[in-house]
Amino acid sequence: MKLIGTAFLVLFALAAAAPAQAHGAPDMRIDHRQDRQHQRIEHGRQSGALTAREAARLERRSARIEHVEQRYRATNGLQRWERRDLHRRLNGESRAIRRLAHNGRCR
Repeated sequence: MKLIGTAFLVLFALAAAAPAQAHGAPDMRIDHRQDRQHQRIEHGRQSGALTAREAARLERRSARIEHVEQRYRATNGLQRWERRDLHRRLNGESRAIRRLAHNGRCR
C-alpha cells in the first residue's frame, strides 16, 4: 500500500511538471495526455466512481495505446499520421473514462 502511495506521488509530481513542457513538442503533448488520463483513472478508482473491473479495463486500454505508441516511435520518431492516430485513440480513451466514471456504478 505504501508503494502505491509513493508511486502515485511520483506520478503526480511528474504530471505537475509536464504542463510547462506540454505546449512544446507535439510528442510531449501525447505523453502529458497519457499521464493525465492515468491520473483520472486513479482518481476514479480512489473516489469509488470506477469499479475495480472498470479501472482494470481502462488500464488495459491505456496499455494498448502505449504499446502502439512504442511501435510508432521505434522508427524515426512520430510521423504526422501516427500522431493523429494516437490523439484519436486518446480521445476515445478519454470518452471511455468519462462514460464509465459517470455511469452510476460505484464500488
